Amino acid sequence: MTIRTKFASLSSSIIQPLSLFDQQFADVAGWALLPCTASGSNSITLQPMNFVPDTSTIPAYTNLITFSFIAAANSTAAVVAQFQSLAQIPVFLSDGVTQAGSGSILAGQPYQLQFSANLGGASGGFYLLQPAKGTAAGVTPQYGVGFASGLTIANGGTPNTQMSVTATAIWMSTLAQTQNIFRSNFSQVLSTSVSGAGGLDTGSLGTNKWYNVFAIDNGSFSNTLMSLSPTAPLLPSGYIYALRVGAVFVDGSGNLLRTRQAGVRGAYVVTPSTNTPNLPIIATGNTGNPATPTYTSFQVQGGATPTTQYVPPSAQIITARLSGGGASAVILLAPNNNYGVQGSLTNAPLNLSGNQAFQADLVLESPNIFIAMSSTSTTVTQIYAAGWVDSVSAC
Repeated sequence: MTIRTKFASLSSSIIQPLSLFDQQFADVAGWALLPCTASGSNSITLQPMNFVPDTSTIPAYTNLITFSFIAAANSTAAVVAQFQSLAQIPVFLSDGVTQAGSGSILAGQPYQLQFSANLGGASGGFYLLQPAKGTAAGVTPQYGVGFASGLTIANGGTPNTQMSVTATAIWMSTLAQTQNIFRSNFSQVLSTSVSGAGGLDTGSLGTNKWYNVFAIDNGSFSNTLMSLSPTAPLLPSGYIYALRVGAVFVDGSGNLLRTRQAGVRGAYVVTPSTNTPNLPIIATGNTGNPATPTYTSFQVQGGATPTTQYVPPSAQIITARLSGGGASAVILLAPNNNYGVQGSLTNAPLNLSGNQAFQADLVLESPNIFIAMSSTSTTVTQIYAAGWVDSVSAC
């Protein structure tokens, strides 16, 4: 569309109405970014700043008209917005499908709302514009986009109930993955006796369960959280950023096992006179037949009892320690029961002979691992769970 009034073309013999200037300024305003003040969190009302055209010159939304503002509050639910008394319409993320929601808008951050008549099923809506990461159409948002460097999770000063969570640097995202925050020298205590920030996200503490550990942030302060959910913890009020960083186990008495996680790798910490006096034993004595071989299946993940969940549900690898009982001991360990005998040239399992021990990682193909072992010695042959590798973004 061309400019409606070209002043050079107007007749000099006729006194032109001053309303032409008003019309011209309003037209030019339609090409520009309109700075506004904003109020509200989930229902945002925009008011024009000084000398910015209002609804008297902008009587309706038109495609590509864009309003800029500084957010007054964090969004906590589905977001709608309006310019002065014009219609209140939904605000969408950059995919044009997902409506902006909790954590999409943060207090004090600059944003732009650009109108498109094609949004909202052709009913019209705003695109939320900001240099940030959007969520692709068809992708279910979840907490997990981010990274932790120099991560350590270990029992704290009160080891039965506390874990110390530290990282030299950590990057967290909102649920919608539209905002990120960076923290250096992260250092927080997680307690099973606390509800909310620094403790359990919801409900009462369970027993014989793996809990997911999250780093969380509200934009001003960092903290930790533990949850049974690996992707959707119930964040405390005001907290909008989260990153799952690991997992810890609560035993049948409601106490934390002694564990230590460094980056993605977790390990049991043998500690006398505690609930972790030795490495957890997966199998002991003769089972299956190494000579055939015939394997026995042992569940190590996802069970309801301690002897069926040696590693967290999020673990991709189990670290197993094989201990031979005497010179006659033979141990075979495999991720499925299709592996061959000790010394096979085509599909040899992890194996051990004699009175020795070694430790190895085994990629989990299912919640079970497969064992065959025998010994004629009175010394017991065993396989222990030494640790795991978690599917977290950390180092």
